[in-house]
Amino acid sequence: MARGGGEEEAKKRTTRKPAIVLDTNIIISSLIKPGGFTRRVILLLEDQADLYAPKALLEELTKKTST
Repeated sequence: MARGGGEEEAKKRTTRKPAIVLDTNIIISSLIKPGGFTRRVILLLEDQADLYAPKALLEELTKKTST
């Protein structure tokens, strides 16, 4: 049985960018080694995927970078 929504809905499902959730360790790693693998992956993915991070990441990042 086919899913409802027809051709337009199927097109939306196939063209949606993947979602990637980043945690603080990933962000910190990319800041510590600007030419490192993690940073390159993030930069490559930013146009190919929707990147998400928890709200707490900004607080933790601010704490760790202000010391």
